[in-house]
Amino acid sequence: MRVSAVDLLQLLLVSLFRGDGSALSSDCKSYDERSKSAGKSTPSVATADRKVVCSNMELHQVLPLDSFPNRTVTLILSNNKIQELKNGSFIGLSTLERLDMRNNIISRIEPGAFLGLLALKRLDLSNNRIGCLNVDIFKGLTSLVRLNLSGNMFSSLAQGTFDSLVSLKTLEFQTPYLLCDCNLLWLLHWIKDNNVGVKDTSCSYPRSLQGQLITSTKPELFTCDAPLELPSFQLTPSQRQIVFQGDSLPFQCQASFVAEDMQVLWYQDGRMVEPDAAQGIFIEKSMVQNCSLIASALTISNIQPGSTGNWECRVRTSRGNTTRTVHIVVLESSAKYCPPDRVSNNKGDFRWPRTLAGITAFMPCNKLASGAGIYSGSVGDERRAWRRCDRGGLWAEDDYSRCQYQKDVTRVLYIINQMPLNMTNAVITARQLLVYTVEAANFSDKMDVIFVAEMIEKFGKFAEKYKELGDVMVDISSNLMLADERVLWMAQREARACSRIVECLQRIAVHRLASTAQTYSTNSHNIALEAHAIKASSFNGMTCTLFQKLMPERGGLRDLGPRIDLDGNPDRQLSFKCNVTSTLSSLALKNTIVEASLQLPPSLFSQYSVPGQAGDNVYKLHLLAFRNGKLFPSTGNSTLLADGGKRRNVATPVLLAKIDGFPLRGLRMPVNATLRRFARGTDAVPACWNFSLLGGQGGWQSEGCRLLGHHDNFTTLSCDSLSNYALLMDLTGVEYFSPSIEPLHPVIYATAIVLLLCLLIIIISYIYHHRSVRISRKYWHMLVNLCLHIFLTCGVFVGGINQTRYTSMCQAVGIILHYSTLATALWVGVTARNIYKQVTRKAKRYEELDEPPPPPRPMLRFYLIGGGIPIIVCGITAAANIKNYGSRANAAYCWMAWEPSLGAFYGPVSFIVFVDCMYFLSILLQLRRHPERRYELKEPAEEQQRLAVAGSEAGDVPATLLHLHPQDTSSSTVSAPHAVSLLALENEHTFAVQLLGAAAALGLYAALWVFGAMAVSQERPADLVFSCLFGVAALALGGFLMAHHCVNRQDMRRHWAQACCPGRRAYSAQEDALLPLPGASTASATGSVGRGNGDAAKCAHSSAESSCTNKSAPACETPPREVN
Repeated sequence: MRVSAVDLLQLLLVSLFRGDGSALSSDCKSYDERSKSAGKSTPSVATADRKVVCSNMELHQVLPLDSFPNRTVTLILSNNKIQELKNGSFIGLSTLERLDMRNNIISRIEPGAFLGLLALKRLDLSNNRIGCLNVDIFKGLTSLVRLNLSGNMFSSLAQGTFDSLVSLKTLEFQTPYLLCDCNLLWLLHWIKDNNVGVKDTSCSYPRSLQGQLITSTKPELFTCDAPLELPSFQLTPSQRQIVFQGDSLPFQCQASFVAEDMQVLWYQDGRMVEPDAAQGIFIEKSMVQNCSLIASALTISNIQPGSTGNWECRVRTSRGNTTRTVHIVVLESSAKYCPPDRVSNNKGDFRWPRTLAGITAFMPCNKLASGAGIYSGSVGDERRAWRRCDRGGLWAEDDYSRCQYQKDVTRVLYIINQMPLNMTNAVITARQLLVYTVEAANFSDKMDVIFVAEMIEKFGKFAEKYKELGDVMVDISSNLMLADERVLWMAQREARACSRIVECLQRIAVHRLASTAQTYSTNSHNIALEAHAIKASSFNGMTCTLFQKLMPERGGLRDLGPRIDLDGNPDRQLSFKCNVTSTLSSLALKNTIVEASLQLPPSLFSQYSVPGQAGDNVYKLHLLAFRNGKLFPSTGNSTLLADGGKRRNVATPVLLAKIDGFPLRGLRMPVNATLRRFARGTDAVPACWNFSLLGGQGGWQSEGCRLLGHHDNFTTLSCDSLSNYALLMDLTGVEYFSPSIEPLHPVIYATAIVLLLCLLIIIISYIYHHRSVRISRKYWHMLVNLCLHIFLTCGVFVGGINQTRYTSMCQAVGIILHYSTLATALWVGVTARNIYKQVTRKAKRYEELDEPPPPPRPMLRFYLIGGGIPIIVCGITAAANIKNYGSRANAAYCWMAWEPSLGAFYGPVSFIVFVDCMYFLSILLQLRRHPERRYELKEPAEEQQRLAVAGSEAGDVPATLLHLHPQDTSSSTVSAPHAVSLLALENEHTFAVQLLGAAAALGLYAALWVFGAMAVSQERPADLVFSCLFGVAALALGGFLMAHHCVNRQDMRRHWAQACCPGRRAYSAQEDALLPLPGASTASATGSVGRGNGDAAKCAHSSAESSCTNKSAPACETPPREVN
């Protein structure tokens, strides 16, 4: 391109005034740079090519031209603060080939700024703030080969911007705002026509083209028909503003300038805002800044309460509109506040702070444990709840919907409810839901019930195709009846959940009888469903009986395995039995409990003649029974209803009878229903459930029903309509008869009381006489704890094994039984180990008697084994899942779940009993090997041991030790065939007797435990047999413990005699005896007692109580005078 005459004149004038000896700025650095066209000749210093570096110098403008040498070929001005390039900024640098001005803050370039740079080949303007480019800016750069404009602010380029760059080969113009639309289409053609290479440049907008290279994008995608996307759109301030009345609030709005017809407008709550000086509203008109941004300013001075609302900056173009909004809250000078408040719901615990009136407060949702979240959404999406504080300073509406449910079961039910259902996954999803409803007794949120009700409705759409699905729906509904009545009531009030479930169950039979099937029935623990196809011409009445059958007769699910009762109790299944007469005489219901019966009169169909229908029409009879009225909660409070404003409650099962295509009301012959009452009450009223009452909530009404009579715990009522029948009674202060709680057999109670009394006598006797009873300190602790834990096991079993009505109590019973059983087995093991140690204990040598005795070992070690281990096992089991204990739904006893009990009870108990038996066997072998070891003797005191040693050396042995074998004088076991004083014995019983006591106690206790477990878990007549066996075991255990530890002990008999005969105490001070040992004849033993001063003195040494006892003296006689 030719340079104009004016440009040449400017160039000549600048050259004349500069001269050739210009001095370089002191802060810049200059280097020699060999020119590629210089050849091999060495140029002079005056004509050498120079490279000038002026980086990082905080320059705000280009240095004067006389600051650079004439032969400057490279000029580096990067990393400065140059803001503007004026016209002719580089005139005179005719030899400059490279100009680097990157990383400045250049926002404006005047036309002709690069004039005079005829030799410039490389220009780098990257990372500046250039927003406006046109053809005049690059005028004079005819030799430019490479241009870098990346990192600037322009979003588009005007057509013809690079037309003057005739030598350009490489171009870079990547910016974060680059908009690839129809305004940039010319550049694609120019790049292709001029064979220019585009390096590292891709689209930033629209988002559909984001990241795609300019040169690889199809030209047809560069369109202006897509929705408007602005590369930059900012409203300042952007957050909610809270201001006081009379304040001033300015706003600034700016957006990328992408079209000539762009306008920036202001709106308040959807109404356009116009400038109004009277109201203090001032608007600056839209202005284009730097060819890249369009901006407008809004100022609200003297703001008033009417300005509260959403203020919007709207950018309008022919291609569409886009907006930014900010909420303004104007507070009056006397502002009110909402008080701090705490809200606890199913989404968590929220503590709302003190909030200004008119403000909407936000709080983040409670965070769940890692992995607990199940909602979709990005990780960075912060979920918040909000609550509005109205102008009166009162908390108003709120929203917690974005927060997750806190309970695991609610979250799982929610996600199941959100799953789409189809023909392939309907049955599988239903089975999954059935598993979660097994624990419906623990539902505490109304949403749990609502989610289940919604899923049952969805399953109903597929019930016609899959018979199994109807069965599962009945099971789910049956499990839901285990939920708390309050939860069901709230779900009914919130979303008619209970009524929707009942209505879905009514439609199941319709689907099943739609084919050629004549009957259909299914049953569960709480719900029974029966349907019959009946010919009107041959109908002679029908009686249907609802009963509990002890053994289930349910079919299997062909596709999903056997259909079992998931509550763990296969008995007590509700079921119908119907016959074609109107009496009960032909019904043979063995091993069943009748819950209700329904009698349809023979004239049921004949009393109505439907025009146009023949007499052999087939009707579909539906029967539906519910164990109780939980699915019929009364949400109203009207005294006109049968419940008398919630004063009466359902006291019987609920029976539903319905015939498709048949009038429900106004029957000429009534329908009679007999219902079994499960609670006592007053003011009985027969009632029918009407789904349409109370705005669809439903309610009980007594119109058309009347009582016929009571018999035992059955009530018969008569109604002139086909509906849901029940008996309502005032149950205030009356305890329910729970069919799942039955008392134990009287034999168990009677014999258990005897056992408890025996144990109590033993415990009290040994505690009261613990200082004088002849028993070692260790054995005393073991015996008392053994009896105490047997007492605890028996007492809790008799008093709480059948308390399944209360979950917490039932769990406590299971934990105590678990603990006491383990502790009993361990205390037997501790006792056996103690006997074994005494039997195998070795005597000390005389030369070792000078050694100090070892310190006594604490008795706590036995308690850590006998009580600590069971506590740890029970604690871990309960901490893992407290539901491991208690009763399964509707089970007849309180214990443990089967799988946890294998590892937490049956395994440990089996191992402990095995160890006990090994100890018993080892003791028996030791006693057989050493028959002379019979008694455990007291440890002689240290002084006595010293005297024994001295006496043995001098030939004088103390009288108290003469009864021992000379070689075992200090031993703790008797091994000599001589008589032994009772005062020298640590335990009155021999080792063999102690072994018998421990082994028999363990065996009888195990039998008692097994027979008790079988008595509560078996049905008749097996439970009666095991109850009798339990009684035999209880009497045997109580009698054995009583005889072994009390009656057969001389010291305990003496203490009892003292309690009965006070005069016995004076004589008991003289009572003592010598026990015969193996090898000593009875005569010699007896003679030793009666030998007066001779042998009798041997048993009366160094003790006030060491007097020989005349065993032949009567218990209450005056004792004889002591022998001197």
